[in-house]
Amino acid sequence: MASSNPPTTAHILSGTSTSASAPAPLGSDHTPPSGTDVKHHFPASFFRPLSEDETRYEASLLILNTVLPPVSVLKTILERTWPWACADGGANRLFDALGRTEANDWLPNFIHGDLDSVRDDVRDFYEREGTKVTRDDDQESTDFAKALGELKRLLESSYKYQCVVPPPRHTVLILASLSGRVDQALGLLHELLRESNDNPGYDLILIGQSNVSFLLRPGRHVIHGVNPAGGVFSGNCGLVPIYGPAVLSTRGLRWDVTDWETRMGGRVSTSNFAVQDEVEVEVRGETVLWTVEIVGEEVGRGEARRGQRSEMDSLPRP
Repeated sequence: MASSNPPTTAHILSGTSTSASAPAPLGSDHTPPSGTDVKHHFPASFFRPLSEDETRYEASLLILNTVLPPVSVLKTILERTWPWACADGGANRLFDALGRTEANDWLPNFIHGDLDSVRDDVRDFYEREGTKVTRDDDQESTDFAKALGELKRLLESSYKYQCVVPPPRHTVLILASLSGRVDQALGLLHELLRESNDNPGYDLILIGQSNVSFLLRPGRHVIHGVNPAGGVFSGNCGLVPIYGPAVLSTRGLRWDVTDWETRMGGRVSTSNFAVQDEVEVEVRGETVLWTVEIVGEEVGRGEARRGQRSEMDSLPRP
């Protein structure tokens, strides 16, 4: 049975790390920028069952009111995260995905928001089981922002209780789908950037039914475990300059680029494909969105689709 008891701070780890040693250099001159920090991302780890020698808590979890991944994937994510938070109607999604019998084994630490979406039966169930339910009627903030703020306060109080220094970075997995209404999907991407700007010590990772998405800020990045051989991702991926113009250099993609200018309305690297298990990306200019497809039944039949280019893809062939 899962437990929502606070872990020690040693258990609250980041899904990313920063290293001063550069990976294999990018660009045509094969000379890495001197003294450049490299940020490493390990999104595949959240989809793999824990082994006996692994630390359980790698991140925190925030569940929004959108369709959740398959229940087997959901449980794996729950096993790897603490604390668990629901933004308003996200509680309905968690309860319905697990069913009443198993919902008692995976109790969220809190439900927070304006509470106009959470059903009465769901609220009553979780309150009886000890989950904290709190209302925030601020009309200037979304339930995403409200719940994330509450999650931060919970983590900070946990650190104070244990009399330890918080880690420099913390990862929050956000179960939120980009499918459905376009305006809501764009609003979610807007919130992702705004909350990342407002919370610089937190790495926010969106996990939907079929994709994992997160921000790559200006600098050097290595994204681990993205090749299909790992069994988590299909390899289909994209680098989208949704927040403004950028210049990209990559290594490990089928259609790599060097000092490549990208902007919405211009050239965009969508429908790319990871041919190596580690993809290196250097970003200059504005933050870009990295997205990669999850392997699954709804994604599947994948061999025929892997690496195929979209007719709308403007990335030049080498």
